[in-house]
Amino acid sequence: MARPIKRGTSANWLLKVRVPSDIVDKVQGHVVLPIGGRRTPVAISAGYVEVSLRTSDPDEATLRYAEAHSALLKHWEAVKAGPQPLSKRQAVAVSADAYRERISEIDDADAVTRREAMNADFDKFIVERAESESEERDQLVQSWFEEVIAEQGIDFIAVIAAVLPGSVPPDQEDLALESRYGARVDAALALRGIQSDDASRPSLLREFRRSELLGSKALGRMLEGDFSDEEKPAYFPAFEPPPPPADAAPVKQPQSPRDGDAMSIAQLFEVMREAMLEYVKPSTLRRYQSTIQKLSEFTDHADFRTLTRERIKEWIKHRTSEGISKKTVRNNDLVAVQSVLEFATTDDGGERLKENPIKGLKIKLPRRTKPDHDSRLRHAEIVSILNAASAVKIGGRYPKSSAGNRWTPWLAAYSGARIQELVSLEAEHIRNEGGAWVMDITKTKTDEDRTVPIHEHLIELGFLDYVRSIGKGPLFIDPPEISGRTETASRDASEVRASGVAVFIRSKAKLRPNVDPNHGWRGTWKSIAASFGIEDRYRDAITGHTPGTVGRKYEKPTTTELVEAMKSFRRYQL
Repeated sequence: MARPIKRGTSANWLLKVRVPSDIVDKVQGHVVLPIGGRRTPVAISAGYVEVSLRTSDPDEATLRYAEAHSALLKHWEAVKAGPQPLSKRQAVAVSADAYRERISEIDDADAVTRREAMNADFDKFIVERAESESEERDQLVQSWFEEVIAEQGIDFIAVIAAVLPGSVPPDQEDLALESRYGARVDAALALRGIQSDDASRPSLLREFRRSELLGSKALGRMLEGDFSDEEKPAYFPAFEPPPPPADAAPVKQPQSPRDGDAMSIAQLFEVMREAMLEYVKPSTLRRYQSTIQKLSEFTDHADFRTLTRERIKEWIKHRTSEGISKKTVRNNDLVAVQSVLEFATTDDGGERLKENPIKGLKIKLPRRTKPDHDSRLRHAEIVSILNAASAVKIGGRYPKSSAGNRWTPWLAAYSGARIQELVSLEAEHIRNEGGAWVMDITKTKTDEDRTVPIHEHLIELGFLDYVRSIGKGPLFIDPPEISGRTETASRDASEVRASGVAVFIRSKAKLRPNVDPNHGWRGTWKSIAASFGIEDRYRDAITGHTPGTVGRKYEKPTTTELVEAMKSFRRYQL
């Protein structure tokens, strides 16, 4: 029987549970569990979930264990069941957590003080905005916007979009909604033992925002002594999980094949995954898995050897009819299926196919009506981005995220590195080699680490001082206990943080609509470096681009050479 345990000399009891073997490949990161009345992000590590129950009393530990273990079992079932569509009623029911989280601030004296100050500032802003002349109004709004973002974090754009309709572009609002509420939605669903499908996501995020704002209004009344709607039971319905379809036919599940038995493409993929783990990036295999599972279900788990070119074309039409763009189907789905079927023709794949039935199959995309734009940043855009980054004050609700807004644009400007690579940096990655400061970029698109010199201007600006203030660990990603991210979050933390930087830059800098505020630095840095006479092999090594010829691969520059090359890159003049 599962029960709490103790370890070493610790007085507190622990929960330690093994991840079920049938889903061990699907769970990673964190899961949120109720521990002593608090929602606690718990790491999933080495196939186990382990967390302190925060009590030395055996009876209390038993109660806490039972509650947390029950939530964990619900989470396992949700993972096994897969994403489910949620109705409006269910989305509203789940969003009650945001309402209760906000009004719970009434019991936190510091939170009450902050809330009262924020309410007073907002009331003052509304009065000044109403009394200001039209030409002053835009400047007043911009000033207030910057102050609030500096205090609350860039994801507060999601709230501003609701309070001041039309003030935030839709794409920025969507990114901010995911950044602010995504992890909390995932946690709320996990505690109810369910995962939502992609179509339900926007509704859930917006309901969480609406409930948080309702909670803010209720909290305001509570601060004035009115506790009449503390729970607001009439507004939020009880959550009822989606029932299985009453008349649905049993889903045909693929069975583990014996030699000579039929094998679905999903089963073939499992064979491929085992054989190719050392050669294919885990992220690629995870991406393929979702696509292959969808195809297997579409074909009722038929033997992959019966799949014809026409059958795959039917599936492609089915995917596009679901609203998936042709470009996505071509670049993601078709590539995955091509790879798995091609594997079946190889020795590693047991030569189960003589030839790939969809070899050469292509999806035509609409002809471009406009030529590709120049993806490089113009001088005015560079100045605008770097000035915006320099103005960031590190701190607030998400201190490391704000530090990412402060430093990653500058780091990209002097390295051409991808923002997602930079937000993944840890303090240990910044080191001194031979008297020169460098950064080790370890999370790269190609899975190949590289060492990049840190420009002297960055040191003068205080980047090393910030690194020293962190000591160890991530520089730009807040821990789960602050960010609230869980294992069920749909994107990796570095992806979310990189998107957050893009939202920040879009909200602060003046950019052309078709310029990528993150990726634009790569071409920009290489172009500027070339103008300063930095050799192309040094430019490729610093940005992580593959050398153009086989011979160049034997000319990999040393760190000393890269440091000398970086000295030729002149500092930006703002």
